[in-house]
This record gives sequence, structure tokens and C-alpha cells, in this order.
Amino acid sequence: MEADQGDTISGKISRAEAADTAVAALSRPESAYKTFELRQSEAADAAGKEMSEAAYTRLFLKLALGERGGGGGGALGGGRLRLFSQF
Repeated sequence: MEADQGDTISGKISRAEAADTAVAALSRPESAYKTFELRQSEAADAAGKEMSEAAYTRLFLKLALGERGGGGGGALGGGRLRLFSQF
């Protein structure tokens, strides 16, 4: 799984991957106040691999902080989901 910010990537992920990432984000302080897009990794050896706990932590640590205000969660257009977690 790859993550980036600012609408700079495109790709696909399964609903299960989106759900797993949402659960991981809501349970980690490293994900607080961060927005990101996800896609399946394009690396040849990444196909079908599940993310480890350490991989989720690394994924969230590399992301920059976003705005700390307003914004509850909710569905967005284009198949996107916004989650707001605050620790």
C-alpha cells in the first residue's frame, strides 16, 4: 500500500484494504490530523500482501500534518472517504 497527500496519486485499492487502513488510522496517534490518498503498491512483490502493524505506522509517520480544525468524517465524491481522528 502506498500513501501520499495533495491529490498526487491515483490507483485502486479494495474495500477491505480501505477498511483495514481506516481501522489502523483510528487506532494510531501517528495518523491524527493527516489526510492522504491510498493506492495499491506498484512493486511487483507487493501484490496480495497484507500490511503489517509496523508498515501502517511507517505509512502514517511519513505524512505531513494537516489542518486541526473543523471537519468531521464523512463520504466524499469520487469513491473517497474522509476520516477525522484526534488523539
